Amino acid sequence: MEPVSRPAGRPYARSWIDPALDWIERLPGPAWAFYLGFWIVAIAVVSAVRWLDGSLPFAKIDVFQAASTFYAPAALGLLHLLRRVAGSSLQSFRPALDIGDDDYARLHYQLTAIPAGPALVATLIGLVAAAAAVRVDSGLVSTETAPAATMVIVVVIYWAVVLIPILLYNTVRQLQLVTRVHRLATRIDLFEPRPLYAFSALSASAGVGLLLFNYYSALTDPTTFTNPIWYGVFGISVIVAIAFFVLPLYGMHRRIAAEKDRLESESGERVRTVISALHRQVDRGDLGDADQLNKTFASLALEREVLDKMPTWPWQPDTVRGFITALVVPVVLWLITRVLERIAVL
Repeated sequence: MEPVSRPAGRPYARSWIDPALDWIERLPGPAWAFYLGFWIVAIAVVSAVRWLDGSLPFAKIDVFQAASTFYAPAALGLLHLLRRVAGSSLQSFRPALDIGDDDYARLHYQLTAIPAGPALVATLIGLVAAAAAVRVDSGLVSTETAPAATMVIVVVIYWAVVLIPILLYNTVRQLQLVTRVHRLATRIDLFEPRPLYAFSALSASAGVGLLLFNYYSALTDPTTFTNPIWYGVFGISVIVAIAFFVLPLYGMHRRIAAEKDRLESESGERVRTVISALHRQVDRGDLGDADQLNKTFASLALEREVLDKMPTWPWQPDTVRGFITALVVPVVLWLITRVLERIAVL
């Protein structure tokens, strides 16, 4: 691993994984094509070493092993996706900020570059976890596989365990930064709320990404639904995914709610002023301006209605629907499948 130098004017040195993501970013074509190709190559490598040592018939694929090679490109791809979304979210949020180009560039760097030191620690943790996983989980490697082929399979499959601590660390770090960036906002405009919703795309992507890892594991591991530990892990994952989505946006929710209260208070004062003026005219028996006051009151009532309907959570309805769909639909489909299986047995 080459040492990473700290770029001039930047708060910290980047991790070893950032240059790899930069390289992927520069490749022609969409990034998903690279990760799909990465997965196909991983399946081919794992299968080829077993064909060569005779532990697997030629041209046959070990489905469980092939499915297990998914986690490494998926973890790297999710890191890449969250980096992209973080950068674009900050760009969308910029109208709410009153900062110069240098401060903006610093925030962008912090949201899109992983600190070298913590990433190195996370990598070491991942290496230890991968070594432990290899000793505990023998299901991915056939006892008939030669030692050299076994080593190749272990490297291809288990290095995903090295990436996962980095992914978790950086996801939490990015979402904490979202809270800090929200505090810097000086323009909370409820009549132009799109910048305020910007980071909901990042928090939703983090939550959905975590859920999809669990769903994929459940679909590809035949022992999943007979293991009670998995249900506990899945329940915790759901809670964490919801926290990833909601908690980073809570501070902005409070600021939007406070601004809504301020606007409603000002509107209420204007309504009170119009009603007081109308009362004074009635008391004097002078109703010459009653029609104008009535129109003004109707306009203020419409304003109150508009303000009352303004949401205070910083997300688009489509974002919430997408997150809930990712959370609920697979569970519902699984429950339907289990019911149908029980009916078929009867």
